Amino acid sequence: MASLKDIKRKVGAVQKTSQINTRYEHVAASKFKSAQVRMENFRPYAGKFMDVLNSLALRVENISHPLWLSAIPERLG
Repeated sequence: MASLKDIKRKVGAVQKTSQINTRYEHVAASKFKSAQVRMENFRPYAGKFMDVLNSLALRVENISHPLWLSAIPERLG
């Protein structure tokens, strides 16, 4: 049977692990929030970029490049 000292040490280790996990969750939440802010700040640039691409696409008369054509998937088997 485990002694009282062993049980207290195990409880202390579990508490320390819980503290570490909580801190990791806080770090992850902070990184996620900063990534969200960066994405929200990028939206105006993405919209303008899409406008530029659309205006360029409208100026193209003949779409003959194979990457511009829609692919028809072939059935296997």
